[in-house]
Amino acid sequence: MNPVYALQKINTWWKTGEVDATLLHKRIRSEFMDVLKSIGDKRITNIVGPYGVGKTSLLYCTINHLLKSNIPPERIVYFSGDEMILFGEHRSIGSLLEIYATEILHENLFAFREPVYIFIDDIEFIEDWQIYLLNYLDKTVNIKFFIAQTYTPFSELDEKNEYKIIVMPLNLPQYSEFYFAYKLHDLDLVRYKSLMPEPSVFADPVAFFEELYANIYALRDFKPYKSQIVSDYLLSGGYPAYFSSNDITRWQAQLLNITDCSLYRDIGAFNNIKSPQKLKKLLYIIAEQGRTEQSFGKIGRSLYVDTSTIIGYISNLSEGGFAGVQDNFSPESGVEGRIVRKNKRFYIYDTGIANAIRCNTSIAENFNDHVTNAFLYMAKRYAMGVDGNVYFWKNGIREVDIVLYEKGKILPVSVCCQKENLERTIKSTRAFMRNYGVKTAIIITRDLIKSDRGIIFLPYWMF
Repeated sequence: MNPVYALQKINTWWKTGEVDATLLHKRIRSEFMDVLKSIGDKRITNIVGPYGVGKTSLLYCTINHLLKSNIPPERIVYFSGDEMILFGEHRSIGSLLEIYATEILHENLFAFREPVYIFIDDIEFIEDWQIYLLNYLDKTVNIKFFIAQTYTPFSELDEKNEYKIIVMPLNLPQYSEFYFAYKLHDLDLVRYKSLMPEPSVFADPVAFFEELYANIYALRDFKPYKSQIVSDYLLSGGYPAYFSSNDITRWQAQLLNITDCSLYRDIGAFNNIKSPQKLKKLLYIIAEQGRTEQSFGKIGRSLYVDTSTIIGYISNLSEGGFAGVQDNFSPESGVEGRIVRKNKRFYIYDTGIANAIRCNTSIAENFNDHVTNAFLYMAKRYAMGVDGNVYFWKNGIREVDIVLYEKGKILPVSVCCQKENLERTIKSTRAFMRNYGVKTAIIITRDLIKSDRGIIFLPYWMF
């Protein structure tokens, strides 16, 4: 197919003036605000995340925004790096952009009269793409690049030339907004959001509690709906495509396909891993064993690989958006990165993928564990944005599920949705607070909300 015709077929807004509604979600991810902030930034806007989390949708939402801002449609071009029609016959990204400039805009690529907005999806499949884009930046061409890619281990981009936006599976608050848009049309999302605290619970737990408590009676009107939303999230996970599915069994099969695609096509291929099936087996081991403590060496032996190899695999899964590691917290953890205890806790970021691997179609049996994983993922997402990290703490019979460390600030978080275990959880939390001089801690409960001598108790459904 002629590349000009192919571009015309892909970029339907050149004729219609608008993005096809089927390419837009009913609810826009919160990261869209970061993309909008980057429009006036000369650097390359780079949206990075696992396969299936909504990167393409963010690109289309941005195109839609530009069109509504009266940018001429033909000055907005989108294409994907996996389009063989465009990149067959060894065509480079440079030659394709030359064709676009001369055949569509009838202008010189290096002397555009007005800004041009170029959106490139799955850019990691285009050979030498970094060389071309950095060359355009160096020559200060009148182009704003928006690119999307899955995990790639090596990049020549840095903060001088890249506006990086990381997109992961939806966390619980994000999922709630999608759920309101897709399944609870009659509920007032605007009112609900107005009742929720502005600060993150991890950034300022005290302010979060005070705002939440002030609206407690109004928020209880939403409890039946939020309880259902959280239960659905714990089972199905945070991939937006779930909202187009009506059957949990089919959805779990789709999640496993998404996982395979990412492990083999993206993480395995781009890291030149000779046995990507071991990555898959490792992910399955982590899902099946839950957050039990074990060493790298023990997991490595189960896969017949050495410790350094398994550490590399875990790093691949972490950077690829699938799994994380919690070390046992100690003073050295946050100061110098040294970890005293050898055993770790490994966990799957997305609860839906973990359930799909385990063939779980119900969360009733291990509800507390599911809630713990969801809040651990929320804490991890927060830590990623503030250059922090998440740990656990265990000392004899005392333990804390999550220890969030952020630039010297320590916040212990435990989950206890079972009343019979609450006193033990409180004792463990207070032991940690005494040991490390911490003044504020959080315990996630089933329905208890109060503040008692530095411990903030918050119901799981109020997020």
